[in-house]
Amino acid sequence: MRVPLDERGAQSSKPIAARDDSTALTCLFSVKFVGRQPCDFSCSTAIEQLTGYAPERFCDQDTFAWPNGFWFQLVHADDRDAYGKAWAELQRGQEAQLEYRIQRADGEIRWMSSQVLRLHQADGFSFAGVLTDITARRQIVATTPGVFDHEAACSQLADLAQTFCKARDLATVYRGLRDFAFAATPCFNISVSLVENQARTLVYACCDGQEFDLLHAPSHLLNESSPHAQAIATGQVVIADDRHHAVAASNVILVGFNVASQMPRGSLIAPMLAQGRALGSIEIQALESTAFHQEHATVMRMAASLTAAAIENVHWMEHERAHQEQLRQLQKMEAVGRLAGGVAHDFNNMLTAIMGYSQLIQTRLEATSPLRHEVGEIQKAGQRAASLTSQLLAFSRKQVLQPKVLDLNAVVADLRAGLQRMLGPGIDLISCSDPRLGRVKADPMQIEQLIANLASNARDAMPEGGKLTIETANVQLDEAYTRRCNPGLKAGSYIMLAVSDTGSGMDEATRAHNFEPFFTTKVRGKGMGMGLSIVYGIVTQSGGDIRVDSEIGHGTSFKIYLPCVEECPTVASAARAHQQSVPVSETILLAEDEEVVRSMVREILKLNGYQVLEAVNGQEALQICKRHTGPIHLLLTDVVMPQMSGSELARHVSGMRPAIHILFMSGYTDDALVRDGVQDAGLAFIQKPFTPDALTHKVRDLIGASVSGPSERLPNTGHDAPSRIAELLINPCDRIH
Repeated sequence: MRVPLDERGAQSSKPIAARDDSTALTCLFSVKFVGRQPCDFSCSTAIEQLTGYAPERFCDQDTFAWPNGFWFQLVHADDRDAYGKAWAELQRGQEAQLEYRIQRADGEIRWMSSQVLRLHQADGFSFAGVLTDITARRQIVATTPGVFDHEAACSQLADLAQTFCKARDLATVYRGLRDFAFAATPCFNISVSLVENQARTLVYACCDGQEFDLLHAPSHLLNESSPHAQAIATGQVVIADDRHHAVAASNVILVGFNVASQMPRGSLIAPMLAQGRALGSIEIQALESTAFHQEHATVMRMAASLTAAAIENVHWMEHERAHQEQLRQLQKMEAVGRLAGGVAHDFNNMLTAIMGYSQLIQTRLEATSPLRHEVGEIQKAGQRAASLTSQLLAFSRKQVLQPKVLDLNAVVADLRAGLQRMLGPGIDLISCSDPRLGRVKADPMQIEQLIANLASNARDAMPEGGKLTIETANVQLDEAYTRRCNPGLKAGSYIMLAVSDTGSGMDEATRAHNFEPFFTTKVRGKGMGMGLSIVYGIVTQSGGDIRVDSEIGHGTSFKIYLPCVEECPTVASAARAHQQSVPVSETILLAEDEEVVRSMVREILKLNGYQVLEAVNGQEALQICKRHTGPIHLLLTDVVMPQMSGSELARHVSGMRPAIHILFMSGYTDDALVRDGVQDAGLAFIQKPFTPDALTHKVRDLIGASVSGPSERLPNTGHDAPSRIAELLINPCDRIH
């Protein structure tokens, strides 16, 4: 039969033997301390009946000195550790309640119960308490079947509550519950199940003292007639005295035993309730079919309530720890990004001079000069260094964007041929595209770079071949997701781009560092560790979020979420035809605080016939603009300068000379107007480091005297797909805006 019980249950168990408390000897006592030393002891005369020693025997100053004082020597050797812990709690100002054995003067072993309080006084403190002989009660409990020790159970519940208060993980919670159940009930098995969406999952089991690993335990739908379902539905404890019949008639998984004689005959299931919601259930099992009674139901109901609260508390702490770790990781990435951006800015200024002067030198050398090869090597080294700084800028989100409204399905389709060739014949490329996919607003070259880097990483993770799947979908990110995963993200409509492989996967330690620059698990010389850093920078600078799910041996999946926009895709304009150069004589106002860059730019412009007015900062440029009586056709200004930024200078100069053209240049930028999209603001920008040819093309394009080629690279226009992928991987983000 199955009997639902609660703490007021109408079902009666075996009668509890009456306990005659009037025959129990009780002694009142107090111990006064000055500092940490006991100095005074007083007690009632019953102490002699309890211990066999006269009261005067306890008046010595060292009687209560731990651990060698006379009183502590009376405590049974097996109980001294527990007594020492209680004594330490008293020293810290807490109450103590303990049951232990002492050896009387005549050698008899007696059970004692102590309840002690610590009282603060002006010159120290004192312990005041009650000492009671409970030997008779302990003997009744030990020798009479079915007798329930209420006082012991209350003490054990209090200990369980203390254990749960200190618990920081679920293992501590489950083991504390196990110890309580084994001490307070006649069980030899215990299991804990959690319930979600009518499915029960076994999360902890201890059978006959042995714990079992249930990390991958399957979930099972609740059977409405099962004791677990009844306990959870009614919120009451259920005792199943015929459990062995239910097991014999069902297809069940046995945990911890396979011998028929060890099969439990009785079980008790207590629901775990937290704020009226059922988290799951606790089942304890016994060999006897009538082992559990109302008293066990009462204490297990209370223990289940404590367990539910402890589980909720641990889940909350785990969430907080994850949130703090996420915040710490974001702060670390932000700090590394600022450092990387600053290094890239200064380095790009030097590279601008190196690449510019090396090209100027090469144009002045004879075709047969032996120096042309050496100068060419300098240029190649400069280009490789420029590629590295552009990667640092991508990670640090300091690149200047040229955002366009994109259809990610079209971007993936355009890259497919090149990706397949890069992956090789051993890897299948699978596309799963949503035909009703929304649009995103992002820099097309950066999105291509992102896909290429993820595909390259996936290829390296599948040396024996496998599958690479690129998926797109419309998704809704709610506030729960943004709070949990990225507090800086806004809830709303997003486009998901997922790149998943069947490769070797990553462990947790690797996942914690995979977006950091220069972190790599590849052998030396096989990778710089910048690929995923670039992906992280591109996604975050585009206002999105990136999640990674990976497990050793089970592959890796990167999911990227970009905000959905309600705009039509941008149609790229055709490249303009080359025109023949014509003589120029326009005037250019140059503002650059780095002398080596300013000198190199001035020389390039003068060699091409321009008149150059140069200034070391924004204030000087304004003064020149005011004093100069002739026309100024172009302002060429660095973005980041001391005293006055390039954007501020441009506003002032435009107010004074409305017809002037403006060209920004920088190794990186903190200016929001430029960083968020130069095309949207109608601005022109050239990224440092640049070559003399790139600068003159851009200047001619703006002033309108001559155009020698297109001023911007159009994605996937006139490029062979495989070579396009190679270009993205070898020299990312190297372009002229």
